Amino acid sequence: MANFDVAVTEAGGYRRLYPDYWSLSETTLVAGCHTSSHHQHGAGFRFQNVTIPQGATIDSAYITFESRAVDSGANCKTRISAEDVDDAIAIADDKAAFDTRWAARTTARVDWDNIAAWAIGSHYDSPSITTVIQEIVDRVGWASGNNIVIFWEDFEDRSTHANANNRDAYNYNSGDAPHLYITYTVVGWTGKIGGVTNPGKINGVSVVNIAKVNGVVSS
Repeated sequence: MANFDVAVTEAGGYRRLYPDYWSLSETTLVAGCHTSSHHQHGAGFRFQNVTIPQGATIDSAYITFESRAVDSGANCKTRISAEDVDDAIAIADDKAAFDTRWAARTTARVDWDNIAAWAIGSHYDSPSITTVIQEIVDRVGWASGNNIVIFWEDFEDRSTHANANNRDAYNYNSGDAPHLYITYTVVGWTGKIGGVTNPGKINGVSVVNIAKVNGVVSS
């Protein structure tokens, strides 16, 4: 089993559907309903150089956010998915393009509902998004080092229309940007041991992330 951790290092898009609003320069990523007259908030942000092999088994995955505001509404209902592409490009300052990319999101989507109150400066973990990441790395065109765009939003208007049913996190350009944490296993290693191609097992046991055998780098 191996671990992977990467932070957002470039502009993430902040989108609100009612009333219509878009920004690529906000210091805040918002999801949920801010007030009865400002709702359907969401964001998209890109994690670069995700060094996980194609087809790896994702054992766990989640995102950590740092809160930028005190939000305590009990009916904040958000959803996490990813853009369903092999290698996500940077988010452009283009509202229509962002909406199109969100529409082409993964089948796997994780609800993050009734989020507990947040305090400024504290860090909060999302629910498991293992299924979302697994769908991406299982794509035929996925390769280690590709990029992933994650959507965290309430564009489908699930939060109650009331004050503070939103959660505000720092964007890349202020505070601690969102971090993606993944643990994964690679099964079916096909290098060579003693000059013989390994079919993926040693003594009947699957090989997982092996770099050395008996202290010698395999070749």
